[in-house]
Amino acid sequence: MNYVYAAYNFAGGIIGYMIGGKAENCIAERVNVDSKGYYAGGIAAYANDGAEIKNCSLTGICRIGIDNYAGGIAGYIENSVLIENCYSEGTIRATDMFAGGITGYASDSTIENCYSEALGSSGRKFAGGIAGEITGSS
Repeated sequence: MNYVYAAYNFAGGIIGYMIGGKAENCIAERVNVDSKGYYAGGIAAYANDGAEIKNCSLTGICRIGIDNYAGGIAGYIENSVLIENCYSEGTIRATDMFAGGITGYASDSTIENCYSEALGSSGRKFAGGIAGEITGSS
């Protein structure tokens, strides 16, 4: 098992903080991504400004855990991010809010042709099989 830890924010299985750019054909396998604070994801903790995450997966015995914004693929996405053809499994846990099998939170972004077999849960509110919360997204 691989372990990624950020003392406060932006813990990603492959990418911590993503502004624009592309992540394609990535596999995070048997990872434990953990942080206190905000943003944890199996592939990227945070993605913004037209970033694209395509054909990526979180597989094996995995655990994503944080206080807020935990996602199997990305913890938090906003401003025209595209997540396409992605898959996640494992345990996705936000001790406070926003946990989802693909993303914890999506704003003005697109999630296409993705699925999750992850167990998503939050301590207080906003947990979902695909996303904890979606606003202005498709």
